[in-house]
Amino acid sequence: MGLAAGGVSGYFYGRGGQTAPGPVVKAALVPQKEVRGGQELRVPDALADLRSLLGEGPLTAENAGGRIERALAEPDALRRQAAVSLLLLSMDASSARSVMQGFRDITVKTGRTHDADWALMLKRFGQVLGADGIKELMAQKSDARMALEGLASIDPAAARAALGQIDPNDPDMRSAFLKGLANKDPGLVFSLILTGEESGANAASVMKVSIQSLGLEATGEALRNALGTGELDKESIERFQTLFTPLTDAMFIKHWQAGTVDKMLTWLEKQKGEPYITGDIVAHGAKDAFLSGKPERALDLLTKMNEGNTGKPIGGKELQVTLYEEPKILANMEQAVFERVLKFMPEDPQTLMALGISLRTLNSERARQIEAIAQSRMPLPASTPSEDPQ
Repeated sequence: MGLAAGGVSGYFYGRGGQTAPGPVVKAALVPQKEVRGGQELRVPDALADLRSLLGEGPLTAENAGGRIERALAEPDALRRQAAVSLLLLSMDASSARSVMQGFRDITVKTGRTHDADWALMLKRFGQVLGADGIKELMAQKSDARMALEGLASIDPAAARAALGQIDPNDPDMRSAFLKGLANKDPGLVFSLILTGEESGANAASVMKVSIQSLGLEATGEALRNALGTGELDKESIERFQTLFTPLTDAMFIKHWQAGTVDKMLTWLEKQKGEPYITGDIVAHGAKDAFLSGKPERALDLLTKMNEGNTGKPIGGKELQVTLYEEPKILANMEQAVFERVLKFMPEDPQTLMALGISLRTLNSERARQIEAIAQSRMPLPASTPSEDPQ
């Protein structure tokens, strides 16, 4: 079945310059006042205490190593993160290598490691040193990938040129480039994935970066625009699926936090019959309804999505996994609801038996019912033929 861009319309899809930091760290600590809605907002007084970690004056090749070490050694996580972030923002081409050495030195001296800060430093390293900095890191390609991602997030053209100088056919480096580009132009990345030009891209990572950068609504709009208005063939649908699934994961999280699970389920029901609505997605919706205390709504979703289906229940296998992981759902639901749930359980007796066993300590009677059904589906043992009489 072909997929037109209109096929992904719904309540979600229907809604239709960067300043380089200065090198002087203390400039970031100048007190500021802002009036918003009549209430005065102040830079916290605690920020002034960061001067003891940051030091005074410009960040230079001579002092950058020691200053980043001092910040990384701070035991208070919030103060450490604030100080390191300000230093990284103040890092430029002249101090970048010293900052990197400071990270290495503190590990040698104290055994401390700072993986998250190291990743941010590598991205900043790529931004300020460009292709030359990325080439320096190629001995440890994971570091080079992070630097390329950082450069692509602010200057895609420079990052593309750097990739061309390194190895434009390296799939890991191309993936890093696309992740960085997703910060700047996710629609272009989506188009490259949908057309197959970047078929090896980590679509889930790209989608996550776009959502973190632009937000869910803008990312959905970018994907809708990338689809265009034409029909998609089978391969294009499969490529679209790699982007759509992580997008729906983010939608589920949003609606769970907002307490609007029913709105998400209504949207799912409108997509019934579309090839990109998988059993995993349906089961996710049912799980959220169960966990939010709406078992009947969960079963209504499963019933709706299975109307006209003559094969295995859509979402049935995935739902069984969900209930196995959350056996309290089955243990506490009303009997009428429980009997409806059984209709969506897989035929496999071993799967049902495992589910029953998981319920034994929570609801022994319900466990017995499931295990009895599983036993009735077990294959009969093969009979041994009797010997012919002599």
